[in-house]
Amino acid sequence: MGCPRNRVNSKLMRMRGFHETIRNFKRLLLEVTLAEHGGNRSRTAVALGLERTYLLRLIKQFTVRCAPGRIGGLKKRK
Repeated sequence: MGCPRNRVNSKLMRMRGFHETIRNFKRLLLEVTLAEHGGNRSRTAVALGLERTYLLRLIKQFTVRCAPGRIGGLKKRK
C-alpha cells in the first residue's frame, strides 16, 4: 500500500481540479449569458435567477469579460 501522505496529496490535487473546473464553468456561464443579453447585467441577473448586486460581485470575482462596448446594453440611436 502507498503512503497515506501520498493519498492525501493526490486527493487534494483532484479537489483542486474539481474546484478549478467549477470556477471555469461559472465564469463561462456568466460570459455566455451576458453575451446573450447584450451585456445587460440586469437582464442577465433575471435570466440566471440572481440578484443584480450578487451578479456584479460574481463578475468581479471571476473577472468576467464582456464584448467591448456591450456593457450597459445597446447604444441608443439619436
